[in-house]
Amino acid sequence: MKNKKQLLKDNLLRKQSALFKKRSLFLKTIILNEYLPRRYRQCAQNYISISRKIPNNICKETAQSRSIIKIFKLSRHTFRKYAEIGFLPGIRRSSW
Repeated sequence: MKNKKQLLKDNLLRKQSALFKKRSLFLKTIILNEYLPRRYRQCAQNYISISRKIPNNICKETAQSRSIIKIFKLSRHTFRKYAEIGFLPGIRRSSW
């Protein structure tokens, strides 16, 4: 069981990554829009390159950034736990 401080940190990290994804999608639409003036598109391009990068691969349950299975967006530990319980459809235990 995680302590309260770690849970708050993980929750904040998830919120930041969701916000970053929305913002980058918005900026990418500005960059690709050919009807806007060139300086606006260039400003959006500069803002994307300067902005802080938050890792894309974060586990939904534990907020770990290492050993992530991309299809399920889970770390290998939680993937194994869910596979043993039977929460993941189509996944069978092979040899672990």
